[in-house]
Amino acid sequence: MACRRWKARPFKLPIMPDLPDARVKRSLTFEQVGLDYMGPISIKTYIGPTLGSLERVIKEVQELNLTPVSQELSTEEEYRFYDARKRIMEEKLAVLVFWKLSTTID
Repeated sequence: MACRRWKARPFKLPIMPDLPDARVKRSLTFEQVGLDYMGPISIKTYIGPTLGSLERVIKEVQELNLTPVSQELSTEEEYRFYDARKRIMEEKLAVLVFWKLSTTID
């Protein structure tokens, strides 16, 4: 049997529809952050923070999800929320946490 050239049409993906406006919200990087899983995680730390400080950063990232408007926080809790958010945004710790979790989990 001899080789035969196939005349296939080029494949083209279908046009994807736009997302609904209710699901799209412009924001700064890491302004809307969420963790799907938070439990006992084994992390190898070759460089960077120790496990204790990494757990502190993860807790601060979880606090970032709070919104004082919807949670009716007290004044002290609002200050703690904004302080945690400010530290994370300034130090870019959220990037470090997600990089560490995605690359060093056993």
